Amino acid sequence: MNKALSQILEHSEALYWSRVYGEVPGLPTYTRNIQGAIACSIPQIDMLALNRVIGLGFEEAVKPETLEEIKNFFRQAGAPRFFIQLSPHVPQEGLSEMMTEHGFKLHNRWAKLWQELEKEPLEPNTELSLVEIGKADAKTYAEIIKKSFGWEQEGLLPLLSESVGKKGYTHYLAYHGETAIAAAALHLYPDAAAMAFAGTLPEYRGLGAQNALLQIRLKKAWDNGVRLIHSETAENTLDNPVASYRNMVRNGFQEAYTRDNWICVLA
Repeated sequence: MNKALSQILEHSEALYWSRVYGEVPGLPTYTRNIQGAIACSIPQIDMLALNRVIGLGFEEAVKPETLEEIKNFFRQAGAPRFFIQLSPHVPQEGLSEMMTEHGFKLHNRWAKLWQELEKEPLEPNTELSLVEIGKADAKTYAEIIKKSFGWEQEGLLPLLSESVGKKGYTHYLAYHGETAIAAAALHLYPDAAAMAFAGTLPEYRGLGAQNALLQIRLKKAWDNGVRLIHSETAENTLDNPVASYRNMVRNGFQEAYTRDNWICVLA
């Protein structure tokens, strides 16, 4: 892994994430390009994943005024807090000290995983039915993702629903009989494919739904000529094993790096 490849992965993530934002009924959303990074905010939903900065430091060195511009963006949006995710491939002497001086604290880390497909992925071997969906099933997709993560914020339903059918996205449902039990999204970009949202209803876990949905998305990426695949999860540690991380590794992914998440509390 090097800086150029890390920049491709970070840019791909920033693009697929920012495309979720837009005109969502009753839910103000904000995005801005700041020094080549994407800042995204949904102030009505106090979730750090929805209020963050991706890709900072690749195009030019981070400056104190950059951090203040970022803080002002989230302050004007009305977000109570946010974090900046920093790739280790943008080394900058004194950056940690600068972050601290401007009110940021190291919060946690996320893992970035990737693989480069060298041969055509196998079709999923599963008794579940995997269906590529459109707008008609957007609500079902959103409800499954929301329930699978245990999210309670109602504003997430229209946000997740609106992503179905957006540029670059393909969405799937997995059915057990007549029941939709799992959902997943893929975002295709010429340089890379992102394994976006994915989740299984708690009562149906253990049936291999996520493994099958991962495989069908890998096949979709291959069929569209994309070989570089990536995703992100919470950091996988002995004290905090992450199921999605382990599933990715079983399907050929490897950890590219972990990103430091620097939180700033505004209110």
